[in-house]
Amino acid sequence: MKKRFKFLHKIILTMILSTVAYFIIFALIENISTPAMIKSFKKECTEYVDDLSDDKQKFYTVSRGTNRPAFTVDSYGIVNPGAPLDVIVKLESTYDIPFVTQFINFFIGGHAALCCDTYNKNGVILNNKMLIEATYNSAHDDVFVCSKSYWEQISFTERYIILRVKDLTDSDREKVLDKAVSMIGDKYNLSFIFNTHKYHYCSDLITKAFRVVNKNTNYDGFATTIYDLVMSGDVEIVGYKEYNKDTKVSSYYGVDLI
Repeated sequence: MKKRFKFLHKIILTMILSTVAYFIIFALIENISTPAMIKSFKKECTEYVDDLSDDKQKFYTVSRGTNRPAFTVDSYGIVNPGAPLDVIVKLESTYDIPFVTQFINFFIGGHAALCCDTYNKNGVILNNKMLIEATYNSAHDDVFVCSKSYWEQISFTERYIILRVKDLTDSDREKVLDKAVSMIGDKYNLSFIFNTHKYHYCSDLITKAFRVVNKNTNYDGFATTIYDLVMSGDVEIVGYKEYNKDTKVSSYYGVDLI
């Protein structure tokens, strides 16, 4: 009996250590690759957009011929990040808890939200200035609709990435948005690991929405992290914003801004 117990103990311990090693290795790969991808995208955006820029906002662009700009700017200079069905993500956690925040930033990342399109079905009215997201805080513990405007608040984030799932048709985007809308009101998934039908966390919501058109936004195939979204082979970076605390200038790098 003791030999069997020792053997079983070794198997369980091996499984636990293998799982931990798996997480650490993939987290290392993601934490090295993601900054490199951002740096490469910034280098690609070499054209300065003079008519959009001023002393507080600088815009740089590259053309990919999509006719779907990563950013639009209204006559008041207000930035609207993301074309319909783009995904906005940030890498840093909003929480400020010693060690916990560092753990989240390394293994999971910060937050993700889905950019809406014009929509009017069953009493739900949306437009491209809105997002669908899942959040757990004092105000929400569910999937809900909100304005994009808070992504421009420095108190929320000093940088964010705009992702676009590749090769989507108009029909695909409609199906994805229908799926996302169907999850509005569902509760937040605090387990993170378990794949549930009626509970979702932010990046999990994104993966479930795009799965209906056979697009995989989960890089490593386990619980979907922010890094998984960035590194998915079905996804590309189309926009990036960063704020410089010293100069107080926001720099925007995006596709097809002209």
